[in-house]
Order: sequence, then C-alpha cells, then structure tokens
Amino acid sequence: MNLSEIEPILAKLPAVCARRVLYGEVDKMNFVYYGNYLAWFEHGRNEYLRLCGLPYTEVEDRGVMLPVFESHVWYLDPVRYDDLVEIRCAVIECTKTSAVFLVVLMVDGKRVAAGYTKHVCLGPERKPVRLPEWLREKVLERYDVGM
Repeated sequence: MNLSEIEPILAKLPAVCARRVLYGEVDKMNFVYYGNYLAWFEHGRNEYLRLCGLPYTEVEDRGVMLPVFESHVWYLDPVRYDDLVEIRCAVIECTKTSAVFLVVLMVDGKRVAAGYTKHVCLGPERKPVRLPEWLREKVLERYDVGM
C-alpha cells in the first residue's frame, strides 16, 4: 500500500476524536516523537470501534483479539507541543482473518500524518480464526469510505 493509492480515501475518513499534544510527547526540537504516532493510531481505532457500537472491550469479551501484525506511518508535517490533533479512522479492508484500519492525523485542517495498521483475528487459543461476521458488519456498515 502506498500513499498515492489511498489518497482518495483519506478525505472520507470520519473524525473519531481529537487530542492535544502533551509536553512529554515532544523531543528537544519540539517535534512529536515518531513512536507516539502509533499510540495515536490506537486511540483512533478504539474510538472508531466505539462509534461503530462495538467498544474493543466487547470484541475481546466475545473471544476475539485483534493484534497488530503490520503498521506503516507517513510523516507529512511536524506536529508540535500543544497542537490539537484530529484523528480520523476507518476500516478499509476486511479479509477472512484480518482487518486494515486507515488513519489520518490533522492539525488545523492540514494532514500531518497518515498510515495504517493491519490486524489478524485471533480466537481464545491465540490462533488465527475467521473474522466473525458480526465484527465485519459492524466495522464496515457505519462508514463507507469507498474501498
């Protein structure tokens, strides 16, 4: 997956939450440390699932876990202390055993980062299982982002 092929979808992602950058999240140059972006992606995923009526705690209560097995971030513009970051997120792909969440981070209406996380579906024995239909329906029915 490259940035140009997901470009048309980025503007369609629903805003799921916003957060202000903390002082402890920036480095000496006043740029957000790169590792924090994936934590923000997680924040977006959790809020997206909540908006779909399926908090992640409920997913796990039903015996399904969705660990990340691949991630990618495009860092497009620096984010600084006290910036208000809008997190946009949606599921763009579901296969038999995995799901892909696309995330874009915005500051003052400008895209500052984008990326994705791929998640494998694990059952109670921590072995790959088929993505349950109830999960597939919930994460895809609320927002159509065109993939």
